[in-house]
Amino acid sequence: MLTDNDKFQDAAFTSLQSVLYTYISVNILKYTFARERPLQNSSPYVFNFFDTNATSFPSGHASNAFAVIVPWVVYYPGIYTYSMLALPVGTAIARISKGKHWMSDVYAGALIGAFWGYRLSKRHLDPTRSENIAITPFYGRNGGGVSLKVSF
Repeated sequence: MLTDNDKFQDAAFTSLQSVLYTYISVNILKYTFARERPLQNSSPYVFNFFDTNATSFPSGHASNAFAVIVPWVVYYPGIYTYSMLALPVGTAIARISKGKHWMSDVYAGALIGAFWGYRLSKRHLDPTRSENIAITPFYGRNGGGVSLKVSF
């Protein structure tokens, strides 16, 4: 807000918006999947669905780190912004090495944060661009589910 550079302000706003969307997405998934952290459980394959005490999957730290940095990379592509990706990658590695998350926790978190950062940046940079998101429920002989299709 202290600069007259509209692109810089928009990148900062997009980064903040990306963190907000990421935070909401990650916390819904944490509650839904409810996987315990490596220090609580010896297996990454155990999920306690809809349990508020198990919050490992996906990694909130990794997702937010990617959500903050990816918009800057999209707005200002170049060697300096690409090198900034070392921060979220380092965050993800640290979460695993400290025993706070399983590898799949940080992968999922990184994908969620990068997704929102990239998608919102592209939408802000080109508002005339069409986006298609389709959520389609289906039911068959063997059960049902929901299909999600995202087109950029």
